[in-house]
Amino acid sequence: MADNTQDNIPVFGEDKTDRYIVYLKKMAEKNLESNLTYMTQLPNQRAFFYQASEIMRNNREQKFALLVLDIAHFKALNEFCGWDMGDKLLVYIADFFRTYESPLTALCHFRADSFGMLVPFEDKEELTTIALDICAKIEAFEISYKVLPAIGICIAPNPETAISVLRDYATMALQSIKGKFYAKYAYFDDSMRQQMLM
Repeated sequence: MADNTQDNIPVFGEDKTDRYIVYLKKMAEKNLESNLTYMTQLPNQRAFFYQASEIMRNNREQKFALLVLDIAHFKALNEFCGWDMGDKLLVYIADFFRTYESPLTALCHFRADSFGMLVPFEDKEELTTIALDICAKIEAFEISYKVLPAIGICIAPNPETAISVLRDYATMALQSIKGKFYAKYAYFDDSMRQQMLM
């Protein structure tokens, strides 16, 4: 009886690293559908953490930041406008996020109305422009409800920083402005770090 285990597990030998990488890529392709959020077809959190980590580690000279987007009072929006309209807004946001796709960008639909994006940048002005552009695009969505997007931004201090940590810090920045009409975005900074440590 033929032994087909080689097709199912990584083969180790002189070129074990290369073969293992090929194995991981095949597994990633095989599991791609299960790693996409059903409605928006954006990567879920697990896939995003992996993709974003790989991008940062393979591009150590590049600066990166993680943006987390959330819509204030999204449940109320669903109740007022209907779940179908709420779903259309989420798909609209996902489609707009895709306009930022590049080899150095990773996108994510975390849950409900929460999205994430890892982006390369040279200076903070670029990040501010992206945040304002995203908010303007969402606010332009035709719906009979005041949509209040907010974005938290965390600049990665180094390529080894865990994506989950960047996500938590960006979320903390976002929570500082969520639901405020006058604020569209906020950066995670030292004052927030100190507050976190208290």
